[in-house]
Amino acid sequence: MTELRRSSPTYRTAFFKAFLAFVLLITATISHPQLAHATGAWDVVPDGDSGCHLSDAITANNNGGSAYGSCPAGDGTIQMAAGTYTLTANLPVIDHALTINGSGVGSTIIDGQDQYYVFYDDGPYLNGVSNLTIKNAGTGAGTSFAIASDGSTDIDNVVVYQSTGGGILASESGATITNTAVVNDSSNHAALDIPAFSGTYNITNVTLYGNYIGVYVPAYGGTVNITNATIASNSGGSGINFIDESGDPTVNLENSILDNTVNCSGSAIDGQGNNIVSDNSCGLIGTSEHVNTDPELGALTTSDGTEVLPITYTSPAYAAATTGAPPTDQRGVSRPQCGVADIGAYEQTTCAPSGGGSGSGSTSSSPSKTVSKGSSGTANAGGANAAATTSSKTDAPISTPDMPVTTKGSAPHTHPMIPASNSSSHWSIWVGIIVVLLALVGCGWFLAKKNPKKFTKFLRRFHHSR
Repeated sequence: MTELRRSSPTYRTAFFKAFLAFVLLITATISHPQLAHATGAWDVVPDGDSGCHLSDAITANNNGGSAYGSCPAGDGTIQMAAGTYTLTANLPVIDHALTINGSGVGSTIIDGQDQYYVFYDDGPYLNGVSNLTIKNAGTGAGTSFAIASDGSTDIDNVVVYQSTGGGILASESGATITNTAVVNDSSNHAALDIPAFSGTYNITNVTLYGNYIGVYVPAYGGTVNITNATIASNSGGSGINFIDESGDPTVNLENSILDNTVNCSGSAIDGQGNNIVSDNSCGLIGTSEHVNTDPELGALTTSDGTEVLPITYTSPAYAAATTGAPPTDQRGVSRPQCGVADIGAYEQTTCAPSGGGSGSGSTSSSPSKTVSKGSSGTANAGGANAAATTSSKTDAPISTPDMPVTTKGSAPHTHPMIPASNSSSHWSIWVGIIVVLLALVGCGWFLAKKNPKKFTKFLRRFHHSR
C-alpha cells in the first residue's frame, strides 16, 4: 500500500500534464486564426495596412502556395478586406489556380490609377472573381482588360468602372458572368469580350453602359446566353457585335434591354422572348419581342454598391419578363416585385398604382411607347441615348472617388464557388485533438507496459477516489 501511494502521484502528474497540454493546444487552435489559416485562404488588406498584401498573395500563389513577403502559406483563395487598394505597380500575372473574393461590391475597391492592369491570367488559372469593384484599370502584360482570363471563370457581383482598356475578357471555353456592371470604359474595346470557341457562356443580370461595344462575340462555336441584361449607350460600336466565324455558334437573348446607337451588328442573334430593342437591327421576330421601342431607362445610378439603369412602372420593361428571369436582379433584389418580373437587370420595387402604369403586370392596357430611328441610328430625344455618353472621365456618374455604397439589408453577394471563410481551421482543430488523444493513449500504454501491476492498482485507486 505504501508503494502504491508513493507511485500514484507520479501517474497522476503524468496524466495531468498530458491533459493540460491537450487543453492548451485546443485553446491555441481556436483563438489564433493565423494558426488555423496556415494552409487556408489569404486574408489580404490594402497596402497601407499591416498584414498580407494583394500582390504578395498572388506571388505566393504563383509559388505553389508557399509563404511570400507579407503573406503566409495559402491554398489558392484570396479574401480581400473592405477598403481601397490603390495600385502603384502592375499586379503579378496569375499563373496558378486562384480564386479572388472581395468583401462587397463598392466596399472592396481596386484603383489602377489609369496606369496599372489588375487581374491577368496567363492560362486557365483564374477560377473566380467576386464581390469587388475595379476602377481606372490600365493596360499591360498582354491584356487590355480589367479582368482577362483564359479559364472558365465565374465572375459575380463585380463593377468595372472607367477602365482605360476594356472591361472583362472571358476564356475561350466558357464562363459565367452575373450581377456585374461595366460602365464608362474609355477605350475602343468591349465591355464584355467573349471569344466563344466552345462551351457555354451565361451572362445574367449585367449592366453595360457608356462603352464602345457592349458584348463582342467573335465565335467559332459555343453558346452565349444573355438573360436580363441592360445594354445601353454603348455608342462607339454596337450593343452586341456577334461574328459567326465558323462552327455554328449561337447567341441567345432573353428578357433583355438594348438601347444603343446601333443595337446589333454582324451575325443574327436568336431572340428567346420579351426583349426590348430601341431599333430593328437585331432582326428579332415574334409577338413577345419589342422592337423600335423606347425602354424608358433612367440615369445611371449607384444602388447597393453596383451600377444600374433603373426603370419605373411606366416603362415597357416593367412586369414584362418571361418565366426565364433569374430569382434576383443585379443588386440582389428578389424577383418578381410586382407580380411579374421586369425585363433587364433592374427590378422595380415600386409597383404601378391600381388603374395605371404599363407592362403586362400592370392594370393598364396602354401600348408600349415606341421610338423612331433615323438612318443615322441616333435615338429619339426621349430615349436613353439622347445624352449618350462620350465615355470621358468627366461623365462619371459617381460623385466621390471611392464610389459611395447604398447599404442594403442583406449581406453582400457571396459566390457559391468562392467561400468567404476557410474550413481548414476546423481540420486544424480535429488534427490537434487526434494528436493529443494519441499522445494520451501512448503515455498510458508506456506506463502500463513499464509496470503493469502498479498501473492497474493506480487505475483502481483513481476510480475509487472520484
